[in-house]
Amino acid sequence: MDILQTAHQALEKGDFETAFETLEKGARSSRDPRIAAQCDLEMAGIYTLYGREGIEGSSQSLSNAVLSNPLLRQDPTYMALRAANIAFTLELEAFELGERINDSEPRKMRALELAAQSRGGSSVAKFHAVSALVTLGEPETALELLDGIVLEELPAFLRWRYWSWRGGALEGLSRWREAEQAYSHGADLTSGTDKAALLMDQAAMLLELEEPFEALITLEQVVGLYNNLEPALEAASRLHLEARAHLALDNPSLARERAELARALEDEVGEPSFGVALVHGQSLAAMADMPGALAAFSRAVQLAPAADKSYALHEMGLAQMDAGLPEESRASLNAALLDSEYPYKAEVLADLAELEYRLGDFDATERQATLALEAGAIIPASLLLANIAYEYYRLDDALEHYNRVLEFAADASRDWVLAHQMIADTLVQLGWREPNRILYHAQIALPHLEPSDEWAVTLEGYIAKANTLLGSSGGRTLN
Repeated sequence: MDILQTAHQALEKGDFETAFETLEKGARSSRDPRIAAQCDLEMAGIYTLYGREGIEGSSQSLSNAVLSNPLLRQDPTYMALRAANIAFTLELEAFELGERINDSEPRKMRALELAAQSRGGSSVAKFHAVSALVTLGEPETALELLDGIVLEELPAFLRWRYWSWRGGALEGLSRWREAEQAYSHGADLTSGTDKAALLMDQAAMLLELEEPFEALITLEQVVGLYNNLEPALEAASRLHLEARAHLALDNPSLARERAELARALEDEVGEPSFGVALVHGQSLAAMADMPGALAAFSRAVQLAPAADKSYALHEMGLAQMDAGLPEESRASLNAALLDSEYPYKAEVLADLAELEYRLGDFDATERQATLALEAGAIIPASLLLANIAYEYYRLDDALEHYNRVLEFAADASRDWVLAHQMIADTLVQLGWREPNRILYHAQIALPHLEPSDEWAVTLEGYIAKANTLLGSSGGRTLN
């Protein structure tokens, strides 16, 4: 059909206005109702690319399509587009209410049914069904549909978007590396502002992968992709990601600077965000500016959508603990704990145990840390349990907990070094029965400590004595 070909050529150039004009003219002037319906269906597909902003246009185009050709109701592409329209509507309603999409919402069930019926349709039908599934929080099902799409069957303007939705589905499954690669593929297939958006998505995945330097390199490419001035909100998003990267690189001053620039841009257009407020608070906390951090976290709690509220409360609770506000900290942490879907509940339990430890209530610490350990916060809970056992001189128990830390901590991490250090010390407290083990753990920990650190002096003493004991007993001296 010449009309569709002309519209697709315009879309490949990013000329949405010409595409809409071509299809609108075709829908209104064609004497064949099937051609008119196909033009309306195509317009619905374009509106769907706008997400929440295209809801009204998509809905009207779908209605016009079935008025011209009622048989389209059984068409997989129509059903997929209707599913996407419902999904974006539910997403918008949830956003406005500050809530998540309710799994028991009948319209969600209907959208999932419609999306499922696209499986036997074209790759374009599956593509639109994927947008519904990712939006509705069904990344696994979305990925199954994506695997059934033949890229060559998609028009060129949908191919980079395929990688964008694939990245979104993988991100929803916490498959960060694959998501990063998907966004990178998509960025290679497009240009301008679309490429900039995908590069920022890629940078976000690099931050999840704890590769902040690579994230900054990726973000350096973004600014030059805008023809004129970088739009305020896009610039704020980039600065937010840069702030997170600098924070991860232990540059809190640079992180704070980027966060404050991002906040100024958001305030300029009247659209403050949770993410910027959160990283602003984190950077201020890292600089020990607790009044500033608490103000920023309070702002983050107020701005957070339902899915992110508990993250903000958790950060607030930690800042309140460091600021010497134990009751306020306990209230914030317990509020985060009430969220059944919060993925870091085990860490909240460990932080509550840390709060009790700082308050000197060792019995409460042990109870809370045991709960945290059972919930999966292995390293922080084990450290607290080890510290309590050490304080009560239950040294064999302390060794068990420190060894667990060693098993799960990343090599050369602070917790890994601490575990080696404390195992050596605990073995000394047990009476030098195993000088070879003391020597082993002390020698591993020592290179990771500053020479001025008191523990460095202590470990050097342990090493010297262990070597003496091993030498005098005919044992092998370790270097």
